[in-house]
Amino acid sequence: MLECRVEVQAEQLTQAFRALARGESQKDWTEVDFDGAMLSLSMGSLQEKVPAAGSWSGLIHFPARLTKTLAERPIQRSPLEVSVEEGCLNVGNFSVPCQFGPAPEDLDGNTADRVAEALLILKKYRIKKETLAALVAGGDPEYAAMWSGQNEVMLDSIAKAWKVLAPLGVDPREIRRLIHDTVRYGFTLVAKK
Repeated sequence: MLECRVEVQAEQLTQAFRALARGESQKDWTEVDFDGAMLSLSMGSLQEKVPAAGSWSGLIHFPARLTKTLAERPIQRSPLEVSVEEGCLNVGNFSVPCQFGPAPEDLDGNTADRVAEALLILKKYRIKKETLAALVAGGDPEYAAMWSGQNEVMLDSIAKAWKVLAPLGVDPREIRRLIHDTVRYGFTLVAKK
């Protein structure tokens, strides 16, 4: 388990969060790292550093919109403990969800539109934009090529078939492969005639 626990002066950390929140960054993520002496908070090109003591095992990121929340939260206790436990960045007695590793790239227009559309479909499950964006950022480009927009009719057919076959353990990629092989085989037969 990675150890992330440092102590900082509450006022200094609050000032750092406020400076980031005032910035004009359009980034989706705030990153937190520690170099052994300074806790670094970054949002795009904006960066603030706060003296800290403790140990911190690697870069984490959390949704940038929560930076403003942290900036507005009154923190009285100093020194203030900042830690990561069970997928949450804990600042005093306030917690925000976070993930280890660098922040995913901010979404381009087309990707953002697709994420927004998927969020509407998944609305009743209360999935957060940041969580879905991180899933998309970790996507496999080769896998994505299998599902290009040129094949939208085929995608609809695969989705319908998968809805029926998913309870039987069938992966949608296998349905896609079957269609591809069948179509390719059909063209081979036509070419031989």
